[in-house]
Formats: sequence, C-alpha cells, structure tokens
Amino acid sequence: MKLIIDKLEFRRIILTVTGHFEGISGSEDIVLYFQEQRGDKRLFFDDVNVGKDKFNIRINVLEICNEAPVPSGRWYLCADIGEEKGLPAYVSDRVYDRIYLSQYDGTRTDLQIDYGQNNYWHGFSRLAPNKWQYYLHVDYEIPELIEGFFPNLVYSIKTTAHRAYRKVMKQGFQTFFNLCNRHIKKNGRRVFFTSARSAQLSGNEKFVYERMLERGLDKKYDISFDFRSSITSHRSFKNKFEFTYKLATADFIFCDDYQPELYTNDYNPGVKIIQLWHACGAFKTIGFERIGGHGAPAFTTRIHKCYTHVPVSSDHSADHNAEAFSIDRRKFYPVGVPRTDVFFDEEYKAATRKKIMEAYPLLKDAGQVIMYAPTFRGVNARDAYFPMQMINFHKLGTILKKNNQIMLIKMHPFVRQKVDIPEEFRDYFIDMTSYPDINELLMITDVLITDYSSVIYEAALLRLPMLFYAFDLESYVDDRGFYEPYEDIVPGKIVKTQIELLRTMEENDYRSEKLDDFLKKNFNYLDGHATDRVIDLIFGNGDGNSRA
Repeated sequence: MKLIIDKLEFRRIILTVTGHFEGISGSEDIVLYFQEQRGDKRLFFDDVNVGKDKFNIRINVLEICNEAPVPSGRWYLCADIGEEKGLPAYVSDRVYDRIYLSQYDGTRTDLQIDYGQNNYWHGFSRLAPNKWQYYLHVDYEIPELIEGFFPNLVYSIKTTAHRAYRKVMKQGFQTFFNLCNRHIKKNGRRVFFTSARSAQLSGNEKFVYERMLERGLDKKYDISFDFRSSITSHRSFKNKFEFTYKLATADFIFCDDYQPELYTNDYNPGVKIIQLWHACGAFKTIGFERIGGHGAPAFTTRIHKCYTHVPVSSDHSADHNAEAFSIDRRKFYPVGVPRTDVFFDEEYKAATRKKIMEAYPLLKDAGQVIMYAPTFRGVNARDAYFPMQMINFHKLGTILKKNNQIMLIKMHPFVRQKVDIPEEFRDYFIDMTSYPDINELLMITDVLITDYSSVIYEAALLRLPMLFYAFDLESYVDDRGFYEPYEDIVPGKIVKTQIELLRTMEENDYRSEKLDDFLKKNFNYLDGHATDRVIDLIFGNGDGNSRA
C-alpha cells in the first residue's frame, strides 16, 4: 500500500495536497494526518475528501493545532489504512521537481511568514534523505509578549499611566467575569444579543430576534441586549459591569462583527457564541488571508477564536471565513444569512419600492434606474476617499438623458467627499450617499455598476445585471487582494476605462449569463428562510414553527 502525492500547493495559509492510493481496494477505513518525527503527536485534518483511490486534503497551517499554528518540527504526511498504520506519503516526479525547484511554474510549496525578529512561521516542503517521503519542516517562533506597565520608557508619563489604568480595569472586569461565570449556574435559557457596530438592534441580529418573537421563543428564553455605536465608543462604569455580567451568565451569545471584549474570556463548554457576520460570500481577503501583509493579525491572537457557530451563505463562504478567522471549519454552517430573507419577500420589495418612489418623484418617469455604488479607496475610515474625477458627469449625463435613465450615486459611508453634480444634469443623477440602507435602493435598481463592493451578493439575489468599473484593478489587487482572481469572482462584465464604461452602457452588454454560476457558488439556499435555519441550528425546532 502506498500514498502518492500528485499535487502540492500553498495558497496563502492553506496547504492543499492531492494524491492517490496504490494497492488498496477503496473499502478500507482511511485516516490521514501529520505525524511528528519524534514523539507520538499527531495532527488530524478536518477537511479531507477520500474517493475510491484518490484523496484531497485542505490544511490551514495556522489553525490545525487546536486553532493554533503547526508547531516546530518535522511533520510527515501519513495514513492509517485498515490494519496498516503510519503509512508515509511519497511524491510523484512532478511534485519532486516542484519541491526542489520551488516556484518554477508559479506553484508555491513553501510558506514563509515574517513579522519581525523572533516572530515568524516558516513551513518548508521537504523529502526524507534518500527517500521520496514527504514532510513539512516547520520553524515557528512564538511572538514574545511584553508585559508590565512600563514596556517602553519613550512613552510619556500620561500615556504610561493611561495604559496602566486600562490594564487594571481590564484585569478587574476579567476577574468579575470569572467570578460570575464560576458561581452563577447556567440555566440554558439566557440569550444575549450584543454589538459594537450599532447603537440598536439591527441587521442579522434584528432578523433573528424578531423571528424568535414570532415563533414565541421569548416565552421560553430570557433575552437581554447590549449595544455600542462603534468599538471606539465608551461604556459607563455601570454599563461595563452590566455587560460583563450578561456575558458571563449567558447560555447563548449573539454578536454581529468584531467585538474586543468577547475574546479575552474563557467560556464554559456548553455556551454557544454565534457570530452573525454581516457580509455574504467570499470576496476581498481579510484576517489571516492577509497574513504577512498589511492588516494581518498576530499568530497568537484570540480574536474570533471563541465562536462556536458562524452561519454563512455557502460552503464556499465557509472555506473563506474559516481561513480568515483561522478557526475550525466545522464551526461554519452554510444555512444562509438572515438579512437576505427580504430579497425573497415580494410584499416587502413592493412596499420598499413604493416608499422610495414617493420620496424621490424623479424616479417615477425614468425608463431605467442605474446605481453606481463603488467602494472606498484607502486603508480605513480615517483616510478613505474616492477619486471623483472618475465620474464623468457630462458624458454619462448625455447617455442617461438620451436613454431616459437616472443614475443613483451611492458612495461608501467612509467617503466624506461631496458628490458635486453639475446643475444641467441634476435631473439624471441623484446623490444617495446619505441614504441609510443600500439594500433598499437595490429594490428600485435595474442595473448595478460597482467595482469591489460586496453589494454584488445582494444584487445577485435580485438577479440584477452588473457592470464592474475597475479602473484601478491592478493597484487594488496589490493593496488589498481577493480570495480568488477578480475575473473569476464577479458575475458581470469588467471595464477599466470610461470609454469602455460608456460603450457597455449604450450596448447593454453586462454578461448577465454569469449570474447563475455565481448564485450556485455563493448561496446554498435561495428560499428566504435563512433566519429560521439559524434559529433551528441554535435552538432546535421544538416549537414546530420553522418555515425552513
């Protein structure tokens, strides 16, 4: 019996190994794993596909060891097949050449991540001496953490005192959490909704909560809330105690984004922590997908590691988010995103269209409504901008006037520049930047023009034709990067110049035939019952009222 590796590739932090078996019938029990050269330690793979005579393994090397990186050492790829234990993997001629010539054809077999001195993870593909047996040689130096109130004497006394105060407060509330968690017994009924991105219940959390009320689950569970408008807003001293108490005593914790206070605690095994992440699909790289680059997290971070359930729109999205958070793929459930249920609600869509048409009478006589919704440029909200010169109001306005069209311009909320529409074209452009909900605007949109915005997932649910005006694609890829090649992601035509943009609008050439494959890839369900599936996942369907 033999394992033969036919393909070996690092893509970001994911090591993919594809191969075949020799000398087995396909009926034996097969277990694949990394075996440490010295010692009995094994690392088992979560994402393994085994066929009759083939196998495929997808390994997140920064998560596989209890959601931590593969430790230093030599890790041999092995298999237990029936009664045969510890069978090593050999490589084919093609893989042999790749290991020794590295990136001769663009395929990476090694991964080197450097953050600075004494802070790195290096994984080198190697072969055992005089053999063709494969192993991953790992050299991992755990980052050194600087403790204490005075990590750097260069800091001013004020800064040092502030850090000392914050550390004392953090330790104090941590102690309070531990006391509540240890001495107040869980009763299986406490549900806690919290957010650090909205001052009130909104988005996916609102959909889940309101549907729980409709199903009468508020009679079975004790539901509490705590919200902040942003992670930079401050809680009162009293509110900090209330928040910590609710967090420590809850049986179910719902959150909807990054929330620092969640990640420092150790929760009881029975507590469910549900991340109702607001985004659909797998588009721009985030988190650990940006490892080694700007904005990537530290290897030893606890951020996002506490989640037990992350509902997502598809298996494809689950792979993306598992890599981004670097947590166990099995914690991701492709049951759907609750807030997308409205795209299947005909009454809601009709009421929304009526509301917007009444607020903007100019839209009533338009033959077609086009929305231009680009994302921002820059790193974050502080330096966000958009190159307004890329909107040629005169040329676009001429086409809109000719075709009886109106264009809505919806800038990203981070962009603070004013959209300056020329007087002569104000009957053909409407600045919707301040409109609070872009999803509502999609209900009256006939064509969406965007670039790198994740609004494409919601637009796809409405089967809107889309045009991708990616005038700075190369620089955006260098700066931000995508989970897959941009051309393989977007469900429409890509244009890079204003001439191409205008021609495409004139010809109505949007390549909408790409929508079917896009929807199939990014949504496991297209029925409008995601909210019920999330509730069933967390609480079960004992009430019998689920529509899913």
